[in-house]
Amino acid sequence: MGGQPPERYVIPARDAEAASSHGARVELLDDRIAIVEVSGRDAWREFAQVVEPEWIAPVQADSRGQESYPTGELTVRFTSPPTEAQLRQISAELDLRIVRRNDYVDTQVVFAPAGHVRRERYLPTMNAELAARPFVARSWLSTQSRYTRSGE
Repeated sequence: MGGQPPERYVIPARDAEAASSHGARVELLDDRIAIVEVSGRDAWREFAQVVEPEWIAPVQADSRGQESYPTGELTVRFTSPPTEAQLRQISAELDLRIVRRNDYVDTQVVFAPAGHVRRERYLPTMNAELAARPFVARSWLSTQSRYTRSGE
């Protein structure tokens, strides 16, 4: 390990068994996502090449250390309501699929990796590519948190 603490990443739960069989420590968070620990700087790259999860993203933490876990979805807020052509273009170019449109905010759409052709699996990179689009106002990784009651 070389003294480096393990790094924690989130992958789809369906990829957990493959991760475990390749020696990663795996914790199923729920039926959708799992946390994996890999050791060493940039070890996630080697892990992703060997295990080939649909996507991978680092566990996130706020200023208080409260962790949140990417769900595999990318939320995008466009500068104006996107056209079907714009959505098809983004989906094709970035190998994404539309998960849902926001019923209350017509400029917001949720995407997820489609997994057809692209080999990019790192969600922060996919998010940066989305955010760089001229008609995108903002994009972010959708996350969930795990809370405990005080005193537990």
